[in-house]
Amino acid sequence: GNFTTLEGIMHHVLRRDYGTLVLGADAALDTWELKFFRYRLFLSRVGIIQCACFLYACYQSWRMPQGGGILRLMLLTGAFYVLVFFYLAEIPNLDTDMIQGVIARFFMQPLLVVALSVAVVTVQWIPRHHKVITTLVLLLIASGMIINQWSVVDNSQNRIVANYGRDLLQSTPPDGILLTKGDLSFNPVRYWQFCMNIRPDVIVLDQEMMGYDWNIDYLRQKYPASRTGLQFPGKWYRLKED
Repeated sequence: GNFTTLEGIMHHVLRRDYGTLVLGADAALDTWELKFFRYRLFLSRVGIIQCACFLYACYQSWRMPQGGGILRLMLLTGAFYVLVFFYLAEIPNLDTDMIQGVIARFFMQPLLVVALSVAVVTVQWIPRHHKVITTLVLLLIASGMIINQWSVVDNSQNRIVANYGRDLLQSTPPDGILLTKGDLSFNPVRYWQFCMNIRPDVIVLDQEMMGYDWNIDYLRQKYPASRTGLQFPGKWYRLKED
């Protein structure tokens, strides 16, 4: 949606381009087999022990005299997220590592609830006079995991996408029009233009975004024909590859 207007923000929040209760664009291709595969993928990332901790935390939340209501709310929120999201996430071809990586980004929210469950179980099972030592041991384990995996997840020096966007802009003629297609090319280009003020003379048109009428209305306002010579006679444009 067009974030410059309240209507556009609501358009985005309600996901009207896909459907308010549809998380993907390929709902017709989704099957029960794919839905169960998404659940299995999540459970394989979580692990059996963590799932057992989650169930035990649910049980304990009903027995806790204090704080049980808040814990139950968080646990129910996590369970609702997993059940609803993976049911509605119409993402086919999950046999590829790339697509599995895309959907794994959404594991972070429920995994926070799972981590809370593990903490609840730890507190319940550890004797009170051992909690200080146990806390130090858990901190050491967590620190070891961070140190061990840091080289894998550290992308602070990774400039591949940024350089790609800058090269696209720098190779465009002065006052030229750059056609992008998708987030990988569109987002880094806009970063260099808006954040770094690099090549603001270039007009960037994303072919996927131009498939929606609200984007065409936005482009007409941003690039008026009287100033740029650009005209958008159609309601939307969806280019197909032959």
